[in-house]
Amino acid sequence: MSATDPTPGKRAFISHSSPDDRYVVEFVQLVRSLGFDQVFNDSHTIEPDEKFWDRIERGIRECDAFVVILSQTSVKSYWVDKEVQFARSEGKRVIPIRIDDCKLPSSFDGRDVIELKHAGKGQRLSPPRFIHHAAEHFLGREPQLALLDDAWTNGTNVLTIIA
Repeated sequence: MSATDPTPGKRAFISHSSPDDRYVVEFVQLVRSLGFDQVFNDSHTIEPDEKFWDRIERGIRECDAFVVILSQTSVKSYWVDKEVQFARSEGKRVIPIRIDDCKLPSSFDGRDVIELKHAGKGQRLSPPRFIHHAAEHFLGREPQLALLDDAWTNGTNVLTIIA
């Protein structure tokens, strides 16, 4: 980075499988709202014909938060596993988020996982699970979390339009 470049803000890297892109688009917005100025998402960060693994390694090395979206497709992905292993080898704390009833890979045995599976009737999001991993972002947000819990329980769909 040269002296004329602006100081970068907090950076997040989201590892996921392409079939989960629809979920990740909305998740990126949540991550940005938590104060991450730059969010690495392969479909929006890597240019066509760019050597992607070099760019992924750089994105992981530069990130302040490494999040892996665990789903039935991502737990079978060679590339998602490779990203997680690389992040761990670089000393990054991996924040695993399970979005469906996938069987966790053995690399997550004995590790805490945030559960964001679609809640059934009467189930709620768990604010303490978020607070456990990112307390500074959710303290004092009880009304907003209650609104999210209510929307999730009632099956409200969210449409995000990005222009």
